[in-house]
Amino acid sequence: MGPQYRKMLFLTFLSLLLLSECESMSPGKYSSLPEKLKTKDKDDNHGGIKMGIVSKFCDDGKISLDVDLKDSTIGYKCKQAINHVNQVPFYDISSDEEEDPPIHVCLPENITYNKDIPTSGSHRPLWPKYGEYMYLPPQRWLHSLEHGAAVFLYHPCANKANISYFKRIALVA
Repeated sequence: MGPQYRKMLFLTFLSLLLLSECESMSPGKYSSLPEKLKTKDKDDNHGGIKMGIVSKFCDDGKISLDVDLKDSTIGYKCKQAINHVNQVPFYDISSDEEEDPPIHVCLPENITYNKDIPTSGSHRPLWPKYGEYMYLPPQRWLHSLEHGAAVFLYHPCANKANISYFKRIALVA
């Protein structure tokens, strides 16, 4: 058994131990969470869970990460010839879609989206540190979008000059 599998088994074991300490963590059933994690606002639209609080009972950014990283096995190398046929930029892109509510969901609860690239919806209470990632699950970057961050996602076959351009824009702010 390789070291990466041992580490994954260890993390899974830790997750199961933590889950045994508290009742089911289904959305709407967070009664076992410590009070410091719960919002007291009756008009809260985040599912009753405060954001930004590191906790082993909900989200510590370390335990049960495999729940959100299942899509990270997608390759990051361009395996096809690059075709730059469509070089006309889209200047007027808008959406009239209604936003999904920004509900905070504790780990290890699974979050699924009905779009390949979601722009709103349920996410983790902890947001990611700003920076560049090979892969960052939408459960993290959606929280950043909710608070006004710019998120640049690109295909591995994207033009390298365009990627460099976007990186320069991101670093200016």
